[in-house]
Amino acid sequence: MLTTWLSFKCLLICLNLLLQRRDPLTLVQRYKSSSVIPVYLLYFILRSSFDLNGALAISTFNDWGEFQQVKFFQTQEIYASVDGSLLVKPMDDVEFHAISDLIVKFVNVSDTNYVRKIPDVADKTTILSFARMAASAYVRDPTAENWIDIGGNWNRSKGIGWDSDGIRGHIFVEPMRAAAVIALKGTTTLISSEDSDTYERDRINDNLLFSCCCGRSNVLQDPVCDCYESTYTCSQSCLENELASEDKYYRSALAIYHYVLSLYPEASIWVTGHSLAASLGSLIAQSTGRAAVTFCAPGEKLAASRLHLPSKFHPNSGDYIWHFGNTADPIFMGTCNGPLSPCYLAGYSMETQCHSGRECIYDTVHDKDYSMSLIYHQIESFIDIIEEYDSVAPCFESVNCLDCYLWDYE
Repeated sequence: MLTTWLSFKCLLICLNLLLQRRDPLTLVQRYKSSSVIPVYLLYFILRSSFDLNGALAISTFNDWGEFQQVKFFQTQEIYASVDGSLLVKPMDDVEFHAISDLIVKFVNVSDTNYVRKIPDVADKTTILSFARMAASAYVRDPTAENWIDIGGNWNRSKGIGWDSDGIRGHIFVEPMRAAAVIALKGTTTLISSEDSDTYERDRINDNLLFSCCCGRSNVLQDPVCDCYESTYTCSQSCLENELASEDKYYRSALAIYHYVLSLYPEASIWVTGHSLAASLGSLIAQSTGRAAVTFCAPGEKLAASRLHLPSKFHPNSGDYIWHFGNTADPIFMGTCNGPLSPCYLAGYSMETQCHSGRECIYDTVHDKDYSMSLIYHQIESFIDIIEEYDSVAPCFESVNCLDCYLWDYE
């Protein structure tokens, strides 16, 4: 009798949602004080939350793209919602990926009607446009002398984050609004830009994303987290929580994505960036299934695994992520580490080399007789490299790549 009553009540709620076109979030909030949301209602919420772009939206965002947290169960709290997966903050030792497993159980991904549109990565003009967007993401003012003209039909829509000390960039939109590109700023050092106020947060995120364990190997700087347990042993759950915490860039990057999605719901949304931003772009892509064209990215595959990416709904990152780099760039190639390296001396622990998706590598050491140098990590230098070659570098998925193999993660 009770089951029949609950089923009837859930049916009324679902009909009410359809008639009033209410946000499924309203229903989640209604039940947030309960220990369990009725299974039928949960199933309907998850099914109804997919839009035609494949976006799954349970959390909401304010006008600045910041997350509005929603308690889903007493023991689990959603802190980010992305296309096809939800990341949860573990509470009371709850499994980190429990919500995603629940979604896979109830939702058939073939029902989302999601069709991914990707840029033409074999076209030199297209790659140059993305590279120029990545370069311009470092510049606050589009009228400044160091702003690089994108070319083509791309228009700058608006800036992102320039009034804060964190993640920044610009949004570029095609005139018909068929595509929008999120271009994020990479690492700013104390000497690389007049806008150096993001230096400390950039460095913290670099050392968290690209080190084996909190940047601990670099004795010139304090570790950026407390996940170290003993010699070559680091806490996996601690690293996962640190990467997904509110004050780190991954979560901010997801908020920016959802903000842009709200501005251009019908557009194909792509991501680009250089260096740190290149890796963040890849993480956004693996969370949402959107395309990412990046430049000079440090190895981000280890960070992706700690965030349980790619999403189960977008598992084949080689279909939508392209990392462009060159063999004379020590950060892209994963060799800028060790006590005598310039990265180490500057306070950075760049210990990873493996990339998700595909690597598109210009062999400048062999073809141009370049020597490995941080000069060739600069986005301006890389734009020159793209222009010097007649065609775009071929792209391949990396195989047999392993980061931090000396470490145990428990």
